[in-house]
Amino acid sequence: MDQVEAAEPGTTSVPTPGRAENALRQFGWLLVMAGPLALTLYSAAALTRGKVSWVYPVAAFAAAAVANLGTTAGYHRMLTHQAFKAHPVVQYALLILGAVAGMGSPVCWAQDHLHHHSHSDTEHDLHSPHTPRFRGQLFEGLRKLLDSHMGWMFRTHDVKVGAKARQITEMPAAQFVHRTALLWLLAGLLLPLCFGWNAFLWIGAVRLFLNHHITWSVNSICHLWGRQPFKNTRDNSKNNAIVGFLALGEGWHNNHHFRPASARHGLLRGQLDLTYTLICLLERCKLVCNVKRYAACRVCHDWFSTERGGHTSCTRCQQQAQAA
Repeated sequence: MDQVEAAEPGTTSVPTPGRAENALRQFGWLLVMAGPLALTLYSAAALTRGKVSWVYPVAAFAAAAVANLGTTAGYHRMLTHQAFKAHPVVQYALLILGAVAGMGSPVCWAQDHLHHHSHSDTEHDLHSPHTPRFRGQLFEGLRKLLDSHMGWMFRTHDVKVGAKARQITEMPAAQFVHRTALLWLLAGLLLPLCFGWNAFLWIGAVRLFLNHHITWSVNSICHLWGRQPFKNTRDNSKNNAIVGFLALGEGWHNNHHFRPASARHGLLRGQLDLTYTLICLLERCKLVCNVKRYAACRVCHDWFSTERGGHTSCTRCQQQAQAA
């Protein structure tokens, strides 16, 4: 099913963590969120006072972009949606980058994301800004935005895991990063400290702040503001150009919900997708194969699966043309 990845039969629920484990998890998220935020505000103040070279902010954005490729290409398109197959070296590299970006376990990330696709913008969605949870409450819109952006991580969820999720998360690279995610997160923060305090602030803390909030904006902003060229996704996913640029193509979110398995999210003309550019580059280097692509049929205008340089019309239209 292309449009929506529906819940699979025979799904099982992820065990709900105990009270002590849940409290520890919530404290960890609070620390990971509040720490980079405070250090980012401190760094921004130092920058405005002229006490920091412009090299550090540039390095922070560059490092954030590199780490974010671990989320976009690794956690999301490669692992969760199986949009391409990668050499084991690429698998480990991308998933480790995703852990450095603060995305936690790729196994849990993939399970949560597949659950999101099965229940997008319904009451069972983990991080929808259209939840009825805050209906009629003070500052309802703001609370929905913050909850979909990051508040949902402080709640326990009943996540259904299907056979597909169990199969893809058995990848050795995913299991390895699942066990070592915290170590990679700490390494991404502490290694810049070897180059001084400012390097730690910008390439460590500010970079992590950017990684978090750019990625989380796909859950919140891209379900609230933007364009929806594909109306049949049965949710409120939107294409947001700003998030599309910052999140390296992930902001073309309505396109993604239209064809979740597509390696390219920027399906329409003029939609920059740097993650797909990386995938194509790795494909040319023979490090990636079986890249899933979609194109619009020039006859019926429906979108169909195609190979690079393949047909410009779908199988049905080709058969009709041959029969005519």
